Amino acid sequence: MNDGGPAFPRAGGVFETGQDGMSLRDFYAGLFGASMAASEKSCQEIAERAREEGVRPTHMLVIAAFNFAEAMIAERALRLARERAKP
Repeated sequence: MNDGGPAFPRAGGVFETGQDGMSLRDFYAGLFGASMAASEKSCQEIAERAREEGVRPTHMLVIAAFNFAEAMIAERALRLARERAKP
């Protein structure tokens, strides 16, 4: 699975080692999850869907967040490929 690479890579210096940090997928999922949790309407919709599916609302939020993140990374890859293919 393409996780988008590191979200905030940091190159190593003379006295420190490099650090990849979280993946872009995790970063996108976190942003989406936080924005959905901050919306009362979204929380109500997630809770309703969770009842229908028989799972906890937080589980539904996580599923939606990672689906969103994976879609963002896939679209990003397509756009980068199109840009590279331009003459």
